[in-house]
Amino acid sequence: MTTPSQRETIARAVESCSTCGASVVWAITHNDKPMPVNVLPSRRGNVSLAWDGKALRATVLGRNQAAGAREYGLELYTSHFTDCPQATQHRRRR
Repeated sequence: MTTPSQRETIARAVESCSTCGASVVWAITHNDKPMPVNVLPSRRGNVSLAWDGKALRATVLGRNQAAGAREYGLELYTSHFTDCPQATQHRRRR
């Protein structure tokens, strides 16, 4: 379940993907890397979003963690990299 304040935070942070135009929010991962996240919750999602008072934080959950979160009623999201037609243009080389 996403609280009203979380929804408001997400709504204020919406931007458009620079290549496909989809609505995304930028969240920070535990590695302090920016991650584009699709705005709408997804039944196949594995990304939990939370506002930490400074930034929107993304936590990528494992399969069992995501299943448990869904059973608990949490709304999960998907990384925009999973469905952006130009995702490879945005990925950084390692």
